[in-house]
Amino acid sequence: MSGRRMRVSAFAAWIVLIAGHFALAAPPQADRITKEELLPLLGNKDITIIDLRFGREWSDSNVKIRGAIREDPMKPGQWMDRYPKEKMLVFYCDCPDDGTSASLARVLKMKGYLKVYYLKGGWAEWSTAKYPTDPKEPS
Repeated sequence: MSGRRMRVSAFAAWIVLIAGHFALAAPPQADRITKEELLPLLGNKDITIIDLRFGREWSDSNVKIRGAIREDPMKPGQWMDRYPKEKMLVFYCDCPDDGTSASLARVLKMKGYLKVYYLKGGWAEWSTAKYPTDPKEPS
């Protein structure tokens, strides 16, 4: 098993454990948004785009989706309360099958966030389409 698959599998297991603390019922489905649907929404103050890439996917990149805010996908408890539950949040990652962003979208829905989406195809589809990006802020 490759290092990336092991990290993604470990992260998915961690999300399942965290989700168990939030609800005992089956988790709600996460809603998807396509790159074509997100593109015209860039710059809308009522939407927050959250970059959840981690590891080398984050460190090896020098750009992010235009206007995106970087949050640590391993520590959602440290940042989720910064965002109003009524605000539209769009998560993206660079994982197979959008694993990180879809999992965290479900966790936030269980916490009562009303408009949480994950970007279908994530960073890979956005960057391949050469859609707008911004440079990453220095760490």
